[in-house]
This record gives sequence, structure tokens and C-alpha cells, in this order.
Amino acid sequence: MPEIKWEEKVLGAVFPKETTGLVYCDSLEFQNTGKMISKAKAVYGIDIICPNPKGSELKTRPVENMALHIREILAKDYSLGGWALNSSVDRIIFGTPAGMNTVGRALILYTVEFETEEI
Repeated sequence: MPEIKWEEKVLGAVFPKETTGLVYCDSLEFQNTGKMISKAKAVYGIDIICPNPKGSELKTRPVENMALHIREILAKDYSLGGWALNSSVDRIIFGTPAGMNTVGRALILYTVEFETEEI
């Protein structure tokens, strides 16, 4: 979605001055299968933050619509080009700034399952 400025952060979201998307890995989980290959699960946070949702440039595509559109995009290729076993948007959490009734933040929880070699 080119209308959002995207950033990659290790420590999570910082409140931006403009509508910004952040992608970060929240957790990794491993399941040892006793073979040379393990199953792994990564949970990503995809955060869209709009600091002023009422006076925003997003009038035609508010934050909640953007989040649902991102879900649609991610669902089109659940294997991420053959790399993943499966992936899914498990949850979208919406937030509104204090004193407003317009959504200003969407946190998308995206799980990716894949195989990895045993260490």
C-alpha cells in the first residue's frame, strides 16, 4: 500500500507525525519434531498509526479499511511465494485516540508457519 509510509522497527511502534505502517516480529515459536527439520511459527505485528484520523489524508481509505485491505492482500498468497507452510491474519485490534470516535490505529496480528533446520 504505497499511500502509507512503511518502517521496520525492532522495538515496536513510535507515535509518528504522519500515517505510518510498521512491521515487526513479535514472537518466534519452535516445535521440535525429532527430525532434522522443525516447524516454526512467527507472529508479526503490522501496525498502522494515523496521528490525526479526523483531519487525515485518509478520508477515502480510513484506517479500518486499510487494515481489512491488508488482510485481503496477505490472504492472496498464504505460502508467501512457497516459503511458508501457511499464514493468516488472526486478529485486528482497532484503537481510537482519546476524545475521538474515529479509528486512528490498527494492529494486525499475522502468523506465519514455516519449516526450519534443527540447530
